[in-house]
Amino acid sequence: MANISKQKRYAVLWLKEQNKTDEEISSELDISIQQIEKITNQQASDDQNKIRNASEPVSNKSKIHDSMITQSVAGKHRVAVMTKQASEISDESIKNNKEKKTQQPTQSFIFNPNE
Repeated sequence: MANISKQKRYAVLWLKEQNKTDEEISSELDISIQQIEKITNQQASDDQNKIRNASEPVSNKSKIHDSMITQSVAGKHRVAVMTKQASEISDESIKNNKEKKTQQPTQSFIFNPNE
Protein backbone atom coordinates (compact mmCIF):
# COMPACT_ATOMS: atom_id res chain seq x y z
CA MET A 1 0.00 0.00 0.00
CA ALA A 2 1.58 3.26 -1.12
CA ASN A 3 1.38 6.50 0.79
CA ILE A 4 -1.57 8.64 -0.16
CA SER A 5 -1.18 12.39 -0.60
CA LYS A 6 -3.13 14.87 1.47
CA GLN A 7 -5.00 15.95 -1.64
CA LYS A 8 -6.23 12.40 -2.26
CA ARG A 9 -7.23 12.01 1.39
CA TYR A 10 -9.23 15.23 1.18
CA ALA A 11 -10.76 14.10 -2.12
CA VAL A 12 -11.80 10.76 -0.60
CA LEU A 13 -13.44 12.44 2.37
CA TRP A 14 -15.17 15.01 0.17
CA LEU A 15 -16.47 12.36 -2.23
CA LYS A 16 -17.71 10.32 0.74
CA GLU A 17 -19.69 13.34 1.91
CA GLN A 18 -21.15 13.58 -1.58
CA ASN A 19 -22.54 10.04 -1.04
CA LYS A 20 -20.27 8.38 -3.58
CA THR A 21 -19.65 4.65 -3.22
CA ASP A 22 -16.21 3.22 -2.52
CA GLU A 23 -16.08 1.76 -6.03
CA GLU A 24 -16.79 5.14 -7.65
CA ILE A 25 -14.13 6.83 -5.51
CA SER A 26 -11.65 4.06 -6.25
CA SER A 27 -12.08 4.39 -10.01
CA GLU A 28 -11.98 8.19 -9.94
CA LEU A 29 -8.85 8.54 -7.77
CA ASP A 30 -7.02 5.33 -8.77
CA ILE A 31 -6.66 4.01 -5.23
CA SER A 32 -7.77 0.72 -3.71
CA ILE A 33 -10.98 0.23 -1.74
CA GLN A 34 -8.88 -0.84 1.27
CA GLN A 35 -7.13 2.53 1.24
CA ILE A 36 -10.47 4.33 1.08
CA GLU A 37 -11.75 2.36 4.08
CA LYS A 38 -8.54 3.11 5.99
CA ILE A 39 -8.89 6.86 5.31
CA THR A 40 -12.54 6.95 6.39
CA ASN A 41 -11.80 4.94 9.56
CA GLN A 42 -8.92 7.27 10.46
CA GLN A 43 -11.16 10.29 9.94
CA ALA A 44 -13.86 8.80 12.18
CA SER A 45 -11.34 8.20 14.99
CA ASP A 46 -9.84 11.68 14.51
CA ASP A 47 -13.30 13.23 14.82
CA GLN A 48 -13.74 11.56 18.20
CA ASN A 49 -10.35 12.76 19.45
CA LYS A 50 -10.42 16.28 18.06
CA ILE A 51 -9.19 19.26 20.05
CA ARG A 52 -11.89 21.21 21.84
CA ASN A 53 -12.99 24.24 19.96
CA ALA A 54 -14.12 27.58 21.32
CA SER A 55 -17.42 27.24 19.50
CA GLU A 56 -18.33 24.06 21.38
CA PRO A 57 -21.30 24.49 23.67
CA VAL A 58 -20.47 24.27 27.34
CA SER A 59 -22.91 21.85 28.88
CA ASN A 60 -22.18 21.25 32.55
CA LYS A 61 -18.76 22.75 33.00
CA SER A 62 -18.44 24.52 36.28
CA LYS A 63 -14.79 25.42 36.31
CA ILE A 64 -13.21 28.17 34.29
CA HIS A 65 -10.20 26.05 33.40
CA ASP A 66 -12.42 23.41 31.81
CA SER A 67 -13.88 26.06 29.50
CA MET A 68 -10.52 27.40 28.36
CA ILE A 69 -8.57 26.15 25.38
CA THR A 70 -5.21 24.96 26.65
CA GLN A 71 -3.74 23.22 23.60
CA SER A 72 -2.06 24.72 20.59
CA VAL A 73 -2.71 23.41 17.10
CA ALA A 74 0.76 21.93 16.81
CA GLY A 75 0.69 20.68 20.39
CA LYS A 76 4.15 22.12 21.05
CA HIS A 77 3.21 25.20 23.04
CA ARG A 78 1.17 25.58 26.20
CA VAL A 79 -1.36 28.34 25.83
CA ALA A 80 -4.51 29.41 27.61
CA VAL A 81 -7.23 31.08 25.60
CA MET A 82 -10.19 32.56 27.45
CA THR A 83 -13.37 31.54 25.69
CA LYS A 84 -16.68 33.34 25.93
CA GLN A 85 -18.04 30.63 28.22
CA ALA A 86 -15.03 30.86 30.55
CA SER A 87 -15.42 34.63 30.70
CA GLU A 88 -19.11 34.30 31.57
CA ILE A 89 -18.35 31.78 34.32
CA SER A 90 -15.67 34.10 35.72
CA ASP A 91 -17.99 37.11 35.70
CA GLU A 92 -20.76 35.13 37.38
CA SER A 93 -18.33 33.86 40.02
CA ILE A 94 -17.11 37.38 40.80
CA LYS A 95 -20.69 38.61 41.02
CA ASN A 96 -21.68 35.78 43.40
CA ASN A 97 -18.63 36.38 45.60
CA LYS A 98 -19.46 40.08 45.95
CA GLU A 99 -23.03 39.24 46.95
CA LYS A 100 -21.83 36.76 49.58
CA LYS A 101 -19.41 39.27 51.05
CA THR A 102 -22.10 41.90 51.47
CA GLN A 103 -24.48 39.40 53.10
CA GLN A 104 -22.04 38.11 55.73
CA PRO A 105 -21.42 40.18 58.85
CA THR A 106 -17.76 40.95 59.33
CA GLN A 107 -17.98 41.35 63.12
CA SER A 108 -17.85 37.62 63.74
CA PHE A 109 -14.54 37.31 61.87
CA ILE A 110 -12.64 39.89 63.87
CA PHE A 111 -10.73 38.55 66.85
CA ASN A 112 -11.05 40.71 69.90
CA PRO A 113 -8.95 39.54 72.87
CA ASN A 114 -10.98 41.61 75.36
CA GLU A 115 -14.19 39.73 74.81
